Amino acid sequence: AGAYSQVLEKFSLTPTRGSISLKVVGIRIGVDMELSWGRTPIDESVDENFKTPIKGEIQNMRLKIVSLVAAAALLSACGTAQQDSAGASGSGQTTASAIGPAAGSQEDLVVNVGDRVFFDFDKYSLTSDAQKTLQAQAAWLKKYSGAKVLVEGHCDERGTREYNLALGDRRANSVKDYLVALGVSADRIKTISYGKERPAALGHNEAAWSQNRRGVTVLMGAGS
Repeated sequence: AGAYSQVLEKFSLTPTRGSISLKVVGIRIGVDMELSWGRTPIDESVDENFKTPIKGEIQNMRLKIVSLVAAAALLSACGTAQQDSAGASGSGQTTASAIGPAAGSQEDLVVNVGDRVFFDFDKYSLTSDAQKTLQAQAAWLKKYSGAKVLVEGHCDERGTREYNLALGDRRANSVKDYLVALGVSADRIKTISYGKERPAALGHNEAAWSQNRRGVTVLMGAGS
């Protein structure tokens, strides 16, 4: 009932020479009315014999107009709902397609290139898999020529703290030297060793140790 009342408030009737012009929420409907049966439009000069049937026609026309108003309002509401639904769906797709790492960011390096390489036990030489990863890193660093990185050297928990700090340093420098050999400027790369102080995986088995013997390339200012 509330919606119907609002609809009625939004339309107007304008009699113009035998026709009624109806405008409902942006929809215009023309309704022709042959009210005078060949005589002049309704006015005070019409005799009583014609006034009664004309009044009946007006009442019927009002009912038709109300029906048209209700139908137009229903169609308008349905169209708006469909547009809103389509808009919401399109917005969701746009948002989903826009999600992704920013170009040249640490996340971009991690997701699209790989930020780390792994070493064998008590070794600092690069495996073939490590070399492939570093080749991709070198290409990425050449693309983003303003980026500077810190290479972290890490070890597993076995061995003394001092020994692992030294081993971590050799691992970090192995990564740096390979990147430099591939054409990355040495002044864009710094190294640091954390030894066994920052394990990536917790555990006392080879599954954890193999993840901790690593060299990690971190964009300067991005954190480790």
